[in-house]
Amino acid sequence: MNTRLLFADHDVDLDGRAPDGAGEVIRDLGLQPIIHTMADEDAYLHGVVAAQLLAMQTDLAVITYRHAGIDDALMNVDSVRDMYQRATAALDELRHHALAAQGRVGAEHHVRRSLAIVSVLSEHLRSLVAQARSTYGSFTSPAFGGFCSRLAATFDEQYLAELRAHLRELDFEHGILLSARLADGGQSTDYAVRTAVHHSVVQRARRRSAHFRLDPDDVHAGQILDRLRTRALHRVAGALADSAAELQRFFQALRYETAFYLGAINLHRALRQTSAPVCYPQPKPVGSQVFTCRNLCDAGLVLSRRDRVVGNDVVADGAALIMITGANQGGKSTFLRSVGAAQLMMQAGLPVTATSMAADVRTSLATHFTREEDVTSVSGKLDEELARLSRIVDGLTPASLLLFNESFASTNEREGATIAAGIVAALTDAGHRVLFVTHMYELAAGFYAAGTGLFLRAERTDAGERTFRILTGSPRPTSYGADLYREIFGTPG
Repeated sequence: MNTRLLFADHDVDLDGRAPDGAGEVIRDLGLQPIIHTMADEDAYLHGVVAAQLLAMQTDLAVITYRHAGIDDALMNVDSVRDMYQRATAALDELRHHALAAQGRVGAEHHVRRSLAIVSVLSEHLRSLVAQARSTYGSFTSPAFGGFCSRLAATFDEQYLAELRAHLRELDFEHGILLSARLADGGQSTDYAVRTAVHHSVVQRARRRSAHFRLDPDDVHAGQILDRLRTRALHRVAGALADSAAELQRFFQALRYETAFYLGAINLHRALRQTSAPVCYPQPKPVGSQVFTCRNLCDAGLVLSRRDRVVGNDVVADGAALIMITGANQGGKSTFLRSVGAAQLMMQAGLPVTATSMAADVRTSLATHFTREEDVTSVSGKLDEELARLSRIVDGLTPASLLLFNESFASTNEREGATIAAGIVAALTDAGHRVLFVTHMYELAAGFYAAGTGLFLRAERTDAGERTFRILTGSPRPTSYGADLYREIFGTPG
């Protein structure tokens, strides 16, 4: 039985690991407020939403599939939460049984352990099926509607009744009935467990059978009997273990996938309590160089401040390079974070904080932000930046998104611009998209003169006031490098 709440054609990979550099991306883009909001103090939800936020789905159908699922979940919050709680309760009870069974060995133990798992989970399955039947009509999305339909059709009353009967038989309350045959040489083979047929007293009296009883004190005979039982139970143990694993996997997938939707519900509700716009972005095919947004806000900032955050309008279709210059503390880094967070949220199938947004999907996302806490000297800082970039490049996949924030600002402008220009050119030529926040006029002016990329500038009024708006504009020779130098090194520039 497949849940298929996150994907139309398969279940989620429960064994997937976070991509390399995940911690840096979360820190640089300020994603913790988003993750904390979605988790709502549930540690399990925290892990799920963080993993899905960084998973970078590239299938457009998966993204829109989740959009419909989220809308459905928002209309059926109690039912989705009930699914999550039922799955959690089932797995919690399973852990209790596993702890109680620790240290026991042998085929019979494995049978009884698997039987206990199937018995526990089948009871939770029965209640889940009842819920699915009662709520099926209220779900309209392919994700939840399909799940409830498959659940009710697969586990009908006849199936559940037969399952209960099989579990009673496998309890072996009256012992184990075995069969075998004699092979060449008089050796017994083909051991199998048989279903006991219960006869009446008269029938048992009429039946002729050969039987004998073992002396309870005969240790050797008891050991032989144990070996016979073990051989016979081997196939039963394997089949039961497979059934137990399949049921356990089902509840694990259900818990994981409903956790994602609960996180989306929490996010949607929190964003609706702010003044920020919310929309489903339009995902475009990978590498098609589409990026257009209207009133795009930094979701992490919106959730942490809960007051009005300035949004930005950008049309960057066809631009592999977006370079942002202008006043320090003018909103450049915030804009960079807003783009990175929105890209991740879009590819997770989540709504974004914008009036509208369309972007092509990317296969991975990496950040290269200046690390103020690592500064020891100019040469040491530059070496650290280059080493970190080397690790990032080694892990890139085709059509990635890279976000640079004041990279290579720790050396003089000419050297920094030369290094950065070579890196940016190589990355864009390879099909990656680059957003680069920089104070280095020489770097920005070189690309601007070549007509390469889109150029944005943090607005600053004639009176020197910052509006925190990012506008289209050519780079200016006015340098705010001294401010940046003081921010990084803490000394006058």
